[in-house]
Amino acid sequence: MVAWALVEEQPSVGAFATVLGVLGIWYAAAAAAIAYHAPRVARGPDLPARLAAFATAGRRGPSADWGVAMRAELASIDDPRERRTFALGCAWADLRTGLGRGPLLTGAVAALAFAIITFVASRVMLSGDRTGLLGVVLLGVPQLLFAAVGLLTARRTGSFRTGLEYGAVVLLAALAGILVVAIPESVRWYDEARVFLLDGDAPANGIPNPAAAIRDALSGLTFFFLLFTTPWPVLGAHLGARVR
Repeated sequence: MVAWALVEEQPSVGAFATVLGVLGIWYAAAAAAIAYHAPRVARGPDLPARLAAFATAGRRGPSADWGVAMRAELASIDDPRERRTFALGCAWADLRTGLGRGPLLTGAVAALAFAIITFVASRVMLSGDRTGLLGVVLLGVPQLLFAAVGLLTARRTGSFRTGLEYGAVVLLAALAGILVVAIPESVRWYDEARVFLLDGDAPANGIPNPAAAIRDALSGLTFFFLLFTTPWPVLGAHLGARVR
């Protein structure tokens, strides 16, 4: 799909292999970073202990104290079933309450910024060459931003997990900001040019209705955005934690 979108003519096997290789390098690096950090925090005599250690690692302040208390309480439980239940409860509680105000505020700023960028890019492209927003909104700036957020946060806190949380929240918030603007803008592209917002193209038989234009924008922007950006918060957080 990526090769088809990035070349004019029908892509060859070499084009597919090149695109998969270029993308695969970053995903492999992100997987290696997670594989590097996870075993260093998921330590314990059994699976529940390792799960509790993994779920509560990398916290700061009161959250770190809560994690210490949960691990100490788990150590006092002997029954295997109760240990599993308690460890799963710790992990679930950490997921529900783990994010603080900092990631959410940073995410809100990112959502607003990407909404503005998408709106400006859409209007400029629509009045210009109408080549679509695929390369304008999804390549370059997002990757650098998400990596920088993960890197700076992990370096400041000394926590890979914190850097990863900030980077992931900013990534998802940016996607939300893009999609909120893409819905009305895709209808505008349909009304004025009868082409898709994503790539400035249209099928041979035309776009049947505005709903089809919205579906293309939502599915295409979500797919390509996540495809191109997902590894970068991981890589930034890894680098920041290593530098610290």
